[in-house]
Amino acid sequence: MANYFVCLVVQRLILPIIMAICCLMRPVGLSLPYLLFLFGLPFVPVATPRSIKGSAGLYFKLFISLSILLLVGQIAFQIVLIALGDQLIESCQFLEILLRHIGLVKFQDLNAAVVVYWISPEIIMSLTAVVVYVILRKLADGNIGSEQPASTSPSSLEAPEVVSLRCDPNPVSREKLAFLTKLGVLLSVAMLCLAAVLQPSVPSGIYFVIFLGSATWWACYKELDRAFGVVLRVTLVFLILHITGFLAYQNPWPQELLPANDTIARIFALTPIMSSSCDNLTDIRYVYFNSDLGSDYYLNPVVLMLCYYCISITSSLLMRPRLMRGGTRRVRDASTSDAQNTIPNDSIAMHTIGRKHVSEEEDTTSFFEQIMLATGNVANFIYKNSYIFTNVIMMTWSIMFHSWLTFVLLIWANLIWIMPNQRKNMLNSSPFLVIYAELLLLAQYLYGMKLTDDELPSTVNITGINLAQIGFIKYPEYPCSPLLIKSLFTTMFWISLRQMIQERQNERRTSTIADMAAPL
Repeated sequence: MANYFVCLVVQRLILPIIMAICCLMRPVGLSLPYLLFLFGLPFVPVATPRSIKGSAGLYFKLFISLSILLLVGQIAFQIVLIALGDQLIESCQFLEILLRHIGLVKFQDLNAAVVVYWISPEIIMSLTAVVVYVILRKLADGNIGSEQPASTSPSSLEAPEVVSLRCDPNPVSREKLAFLTKLGVLLSVAMLCLAAVLQPSVPSGIYFVIFLGSATWWACYKELDRAFGVVLRVTLVFLILHITGFLAYQNPWPQELLPANDTIARIFALTPIMSSSCDNLTDIRYVYFNSDLGSDYYLNPVVLMLCYYCISITSSLLMRPRLMRGGTRRVRDASTSDAQNTIPNDSIAMHTIGRKHVSEEEDTTSFFEQIMLATGNVANFIYKNSYIFTNVIMMTWSIMFHSWLTFVLLIWANLIWIMPNQRKNMLNSSPFLVIYAELLLLAQYLYGMKLTDDELPSTVNITGINLAQIGFIKYPEYPCSPLLIKSLFTTMFWISLRQMIQERQNERRTSTIADMAAPL
C-alpha cells in the first residue's frame, strides 16, 4: 500500500508540476508535445504491477523517447550551426523568427541565463521522464516482491488462487473512494469558479456558466454524478483550446497579428505576459516578462492548468464503473472464506496475521472516520443554520457593495428578520434569492471584462444615469475580487435552497406514507 501511494504522489503531483513549469516557462513549438503529454497524464492509470507493463508503461516509454529526441534535436541544431557557420541564419530575418517560434535559436553571443532558458526544458524533461519511470518501475516491482514471500508459504502452495485474488492494485476502499469522489466534485466546482473569475472573458464565461449551473443543480437537491462527469469531459475540450491559445499568444507573430489593445484580444483575455521582437534594435532571442501586470495575469494560466487537471481526474472518478468494483470485492471475500475452510492447519498463523491486518486497518479507518465526522459536523451545523447565515450575508453583501441593486438585499433581509417564523420565510424566499444573486453575478461578470466605455458604457448619456450607482461597476484592477466574494456569498443561498427542497420532499414523503398507512 505504501508503494502505491508513493507512485500516486510521484505520478499525480510531482510529474505534472514539472511538466507544467516547462510548458509555461517556454511556450514555443517544442513545448507543444510536453503540453499534449500533460493533457493526457490524468488519464494514465497510476503505476501498478499490471499497469506499468501496459498503458502506463507505454505512456512513459513514449514520453522518454520524445524528450530525448527533442534534446538530441536541440544539440544537433547547434552542431549544424557551428559546422556551417552562423551566416546561415541572419538576424531578425524570416528564418530566424520562424525557428524562434519553434524553439530553435542560435546560442552565439547569448549570455548563460538565456542559453539555459532555451535548452533547460529538454534537459529537465528528459531527466524527469527517465527518473520517474525508473522510480515507478521499481516501486511496482517492489509490490510484486513483497508478495513473493507469501507465495512460498505452505498455505499459498495449497491455495495459490487466494494469493492472486488478494493482490489488489488499488488499495483504496470503496468508502474512501466515495469520499474522494465527493471531494473531487467540490474541488472541480471551486476550480471552475476560480478559473472563470480570475480573468473574465468569453472562454472563461463558459466555465462561469457551468459553475452556476452545477451549483444551482446541486441546490435543487440533485446529485452531481455521472452526468456531471460528462459535462466536465466537454469542459476539458474548451480548457485545452483555451490553454493552448493563451500559450501560443506569448509568441511574436500572434502578438503582432492581434495586438493586446484589440477588442478580440481583450474579450478573450489574451495578455502578452512574455514578449520578444526585433523592434528598436532588440534581439528576438531575448524574452522579456511584462512586470506592469498584476498577479492575477500570471496566475491565470496556472489556474487554468490546475482546473484542467482537477476536473479530468474528477470526471474519471465520476465515470468509473461501480459494479465491477463491487463484484471484485465479493469474489475476494468469497475466496477468503474458501481459504479459511481449505487450510485448517494454518488457522493459528492466519488468525494472527488477520488480527494484525485488521488492527492496522482499524487505525487507518478510525483516523479517516474522524476526519469525515469532523467535516460532517461542521457541514451539518452550517446546513441547519443556513437561514441565519443567509440573512447575515444579505446584509453584508449590501454593505460591502453599495448600490441600488444591493439595497434590495438589505431591505429583503430586514423584512425577513422582523417577520415571525424567520426560518420558514427565509427558506421559502431562497429560490428568488438564488435567481436574483445569479443575475447580479452575471452582470458583474460582464462588467468585469476588459471593455471600454464605448463598448460597455458605465453611464447613460441620454438620461445621465450613472450605472455604477445602480450596481454595474467596472473594476479596472483585480476584477476577480468582487466576483469571488459575491460567488462565496451566493454559496450560502444555494445551501438554503437545497435545505428548503429537501424539507419539502421529506414532508411529501411523510404525508404519502401516512396516507398509505391510514386505512390500516
